[in-house]
Amino acid sequence: MAADKKSESVPIKSLLYGANHVTHFDTIIITEGVFDMLKLNSLNNNCAVATFGKKLSPDQLYSISQYSVRIFCFDNEPDTQRQAQEYCRQLSVYPGVTHNVCLDAPDPATAPQHEIDSLLRFAFG
Repeated sequence: MAADKKSESVPIKSLLYGANHVTHFDTIIITEGVFDMLKLNSLNNNCAVATFGKKLSPDQLYSISQYSVRIFCFDNEPDTQRQAQEYCRQLSVYPGVTHNVCLDAPDPATAPQHEIDSLLRFAFG
């Protein structure tokens, strides 16, 4: 649960939750939700960040652009996947590579282990 906008000391949509645990040389997996990120990080220490929803701010997009390998793993919903593909397109002008991965599960937090294992193999070999 986030503070209301008037009570925020830092706007939540200017942050990538978990970014303090990765460097710009690391491959990152970008998720919408904190629970998605926590599941991935519990299986592969500090590999994921969360955006607090599918709508990214320009600050968040710029922060993501600073990583050399960026993998979007947003929820498996048509509108959300279209948004993730648009972010990949916008990030294509920056150095590095951006991928979009869509799991069969509704989201990473509820994905079965074999799907998470495939995602992590794709990201980290």
